[in-house]
Amino acid sequence: MPETLRQEYRQFLAKSFCGLRLRRPLFYNWKYGLRIDLQDESILLRDIELRGSAYFEEVTRRAGLIFKDAFDVSDDVIFIYMDLVDKRGRIRFHNYAFRQIDGLRKDEVQFTNERNLYTHIYGVAGKHQVALIKVKTARINYKNILTAIAHKDFPGKYPRFDEKGAFSEKDVYFINVSKKLIYNMYDDRGIDIIAADKETLRPIYEKYPNLILDYDREKMDQLFEG
Repeated sequence: MPETLRQEYRQFLAKSFCGLRLRRPLFYNWKYGLRIDLQDESILLRDIELRGSAYFEEVTRRAGLIFKDAFDVSDDVIFIYMDLVDKRGRIRFHNYAFRQIDGLRKDEVQFTNERNLYTHIYGVAGKHQVALIKVKTARINYKNILTAIAHKDFPGKYPRFDEKGAFSEKDVYFINVSKKLIYNMYDDRGIDIIAADKETLRPIYEKYPNLILDYDREKMDQLFEG
């Protein structure tokens, strides 16, 4: 681990992303990005009330496809786990997300804080505790993490980050240090993926035209075809 992972994290964002703060929606906060649609409309319409297994299986299948194309197993990754906490709140080491990092030790985790991330966007103030973990992609059980993200707005669906079944205030970001790329699956609806260079994203844009979110398709088409 470097002298301080917190320092490396902030220097990476400063150098590669002009000091970008990690907050949703990434796609609208950076010039080079993709917005991926995780919902299959045919399944959604059929299963809109129950959100059964077929719906979530398709969501996580799509999310996994994009992740595999964005991260090679040997890439250096800073795994970011954020939680909106009160004065006494903190991220506990034995939480579900940390358990998805193979062989994780306590000394591999560093913490920092972000205040008022969403004050001007959602009207939500407060403090987010941020856990930083630097690992190779191969150590991350990403499918389990993506499944938990898909369930975040559906109390009672497992696995999930809030294991008591409540709505989740957790956010996860995967920073690919090797490729200068950031991946954020924000919930069951979609993924924002941004990069320091648009050419890093072009293979995904060209490989998955059917997964590009239609609402923002024109903006992405202009970026890559303009």
